[in-house]
Amino acid sequence: MENENMNQEANRFDNQTVERPEPATIPPQVPYEYMPSADPAQQNESDNPKKHLGLAIASLILSGVSVLCCWFYGLSVIPALIGTIFGLICVIKGKKSVRIMGAVGLGLGIFGLIMGIVMIVTYAAMINWDAFNLETFRSIENIDPNNQEEVYQWMQQFFNIDIMKYSHTGYMN
Repeated sequence: MENENMNQEANRFDNQTVERPEPATIPPQVPYEYMPSADPAQQNESDNPKKHLGLAIASLILSGVSVLCCWFYGLSVIPALIGTIFGLICVIKGKKSVRIMGAVGLGLGIFGLIMGIVMIVTYAAMINWDAFNLETFRSIENIDPNNQEEVYQWMQQFFNIDIMKYSHTGYMN
């Protein structure tokens, strides 16, 4: 009897037609386009207080490096110049905290630039520019590379200062 009831239930479901819903139609995709806001006041670039923070930090780092490295034959002029420019941009366009960091970077950059130029001028003043010609450079062929005194004398012709007193070897003694 149970079997008959189950068969009747199964037949009842077989006789029914199942209506399947139509697949949903997906609207065509429209490419996303940037729509700027209508109010130009909302697009003010200086509203973001951290906009120039990276430039201020770069200005501080480059200017600090230039001050620390001003003794390296004037190579500090390049980071000092870049740090000064970055600091100037931050002072002009930045918000309060960025402006302060930019001012410090600007001051350090100017100081590093001045120190680098002073070092270049100092090093250039130590050189005997009259000795820089092809004949003096060819005279190296006439010296014995193993004779330290001859090497120092050959090098001395290119300097206005006595390089012998800056020697770290035993020749000075």
